Amino acid sequence: RSSDLRLTKYPLLLDNLIEHTNGSTPEHEKLYRCRERCREMLKYVNEVVKQKENQHRLKMYQKQLDTTALERTVNNPLAAEFKNLDLTTKRMIHEGTLTWRIGKDKSVDMHVLLLEDLLVLLQKQDRTSVV
Repeated sequence: RSSDLRLTKYPLLLDNLIEHTNGSTPEHEKLYRCRERCREMLKYVNEVVKQKENQHRLKMYQKQLDTTALERTVNNPLAAEFKNLDLTTKRMIHEGTLTWRIGKDKSVDMHVLLLEDLLVLLQKQDRTSVV
């Protein structure tokens, strides 16, 4: 959005004004504080956008999640705990790819989600992701 672009330009504009304002004047201090507030707002907006994007990705992963292997596992408390895993209730910290070396000549490509309280390893199968 154009309003987001304008928000990123305010600190640059204020930098230019500060550079051309006498440092011993009250205006210089006010411009400096205003620039810092703009940077704080920009940081906040970026963080909110990042959280919303992460929530959207978690919804996408949840729709593709296949936990049938966990549902078929009986007498395993760990499987029972995660068979109804709802990723959308979590907060994602980071995501990325991982090559898990199982043996000397064998490896498995995985997608990893680091959530606030959980590390989820996903393996792609057809169009679904398997926990």
